[in-house]
Amino acid sequence: ERNYLTLTTLTNFLGLLPGERFLRIHRSFAVYKDKVKEIGPKELTVADTVLPIGKTFYKSTRQAFFT
Repeated sequence: ERNYLTLTTLTNFLGLLPGERFLRIHRSFAVYKDKVKEIGPKELTVADTVLPIGKTFYKSTRQAFFT
């Protein structure tokens, strides 16, 4: 696991990544879909970290995993 520092917006950074593998779930968070362990009503778990699902991204997050 590595950390990277970048001076760009999350939106611009996600534009550089394969869209089908990464999913924006909050204004501050995006996840690699294959690493999601559990999805709750308002959050999801990646590894041992619980991340909130933002109101704006709730519908698209649910659709990405349940359709």
